Amino acid sequence: MKFILREPLVHFLLIGVALAIETDDGVARGIVIAALGASLVGDVVLMTPDARFEAGLVAFLVAHVLYLAAFAPHVE
Repeated sequence: MKFILREPLVHFLLIGVALAIETDDGVARGIVIAALGASLVGDVVLMTPDARFEAGLVAFLVAHVLYLAAFAPHVE
C-alpha cells in the first residue's frame, strides 16, 4: 500500500514546487503543471485494479506533448 501512494505523492510534490517557483514565463509554468497533472493521471489510471492501459498511455502522451510545448520555445 505504501508504494501505491508514493508515486502520486511525488507528482503532488512536484506540482507544489512548480507552483512555488517564481518565473517570468507563467505560460510555460502553467503548461509544465498541466503536464505533471497528466502524468499524475496516467500513474493513477495504471495503478487502479482494472487498469486501462490505453487511458494511461494517452495521459502520458498528453504529458509529453505538453512538455514539448513548454520547453521547445526555449531551445536555441
